[in-house]
Amino acid sequence: MLDNQQKKSEAKPLIVAIALANRLHDPIKKTKLTPKIREVTKELFPGRTVNPSDVKKGLLENALVSENGNYYQPTPVAKRFNATADVEQEVFE
Repeated sequence: MLDNQQKKSEAKPLIVAIALANRLHDPIKKTKLTPKIREVTKELFPGRTVNPSDVKKGLLENALVSENGNYYQPTPVAKRFNATADVEQEVFE
């Protein structure tokens, strides 16, 4: 996906990363992460595709999860953010 300046968009993968990190309460196997990314993407952006590797990159670069062996574990940082598909929800409360 490219924006108007022909640069790869980073917003959607980050939104998916935040939403996914908020849903993780326990460590998740690395092999199960891609299907979970696709599930969250489908909920947030129906009919759109988001590259799972971009979401993984967002998870790690923003410290939303940490790698522990064959698992990704959510970090407390993830709870500082919120991602929702509800456009009517108040952003600032």
